[in-house]
Amino acid sequence: ELYNMATDPNELSNVLAKHLKLKKRMKRQLMRFMSRKSQNGLLERQSGLSAADRSHLESLGYISSRAVPEDSSARKIDPKDKILFIQMYENAHSFVKSGDYPRVIELAQELLATEPDNIDGLMLLGVAYSKSNKLSSAIETFKRVLTLKFDYNDAMQNLLRVLIADGKIAEALKQGEAFLKVFPDDPGLLTLMGDAAFFAKAYDRAVQYLTDALATDSKNANALNRLGEIYLERNALDQAADHIQQAIAILPELPNGHFNLGRIAENRGDIEAAIDSYKRELRHHPDHFMAAFFLADIYGRKGKQRDASHYYKLVIDRNPKFKLAYFKLAELYLNLNTDIESAIAYCRTGIEIQPEDKSTLFGYFILTNLYHKKEDRENVLRFTRRGDRLHKKLSLSG
Repeated sequence: ELYNMATDPNELSNVLAKHLKLKKRMKRQLMRFMSRKSQNGLLERQSGLSAADRSHLESLGYISSRAVPEDSSARKIDPKDKILFIQMYENAHSFVKSGDYPRVIELAQELLATEPDNIDGLMLLGVAYSKSNKLSSAIETFKRVLTLKFDYNDAMQNLLRVLIADGKIAEALKQGEAFLKVFPDDPGLLTLMGDAAFFAKAYDRAVQYLTDALATDSKNANALNRLGEIYLERNALDQAADHIQQAIAILPELPNGHFNLGRIAENRGDIEAAIDSYKRELRHHPDHFMAAFFLADIYGRKGKQRDASHYYKLVIDRNPKFKLAYFKLAELYLNLNTDIESAIAYCRTGIEIQPEDKSTLFGYFILTNLYHKKEDRENVLRFTRRGDRLHKKLSLSG
């Protein structure tokens, strides 16, 4: 399209057909610009997939096994027709910055009602679901993106991240192996595969993924930190500290970095260094409830009950579903023989949090001792029976 902006500022009359020499010259300029800036981005991507790799992706639903030729007669999209969509998209995206993810979901769904296969809209929706902890919906959405564009790297990484967060580790490893067929040297994918293997306790496999990631990106703080955690699990404390300190030097506010240094310090018996590291983690990441829990435990062992109580309450505030904090706080009150009614309330709240597990048994133990302290024989017997039933249930389930 070509418009005379002097006489037609509203761009209503396309005069391209009247200026064919100008059209050819401008097209040559445009193509030179695109070639220089896009590095042949218009050429079809050569993925180098083998027949077996392609079959693997097809089995996951990301590549159609049926060739669909492009319809050259189909009308291409006119950018002007997309202005309203772009305005709606930018409006929705503005709520991402403010963290209003319910509103993002609402607006993204409105966008997709008009264009169900719009990848930008789907990615926006998937991220909003993920941030809202609607993990199943996020997984479904990112998979939908990949059926539309199987080599969309960002969708691959988002999908693996959400699968790991949802505890679907085996699926994450399976999907990730397929993605690595397309991007074998991608440090982001390799790091996420290292995370998945770590949670599967396949430490040797995790080390290989993370080492490969660092071979491509030596400043990959997440990969260094995860390697440090693996060495920590293996009690190789010097190697763990070395990797985690490298990670923090690259990214001082790295999530879990100072927390991991705190764990190393505790294992070395350097309690003051552990306290300092856990507090640093909380300064950088106030919602890190495990740093608060470890601090509470240290202060409890040091006899600083007020500090321990403060941090147990902080854990409950940051993660109300972390039942062990309720029981540990109740135990603290029990040992101090103070505020028994509050201790009972904490215990009873904790034992109702599902699923029932070994920590719930600990809650029943503390609760019966609290009722014993009150000489409330009826509730001692009542919760002893409930605890016994849970013990048998857990024993039968292995």
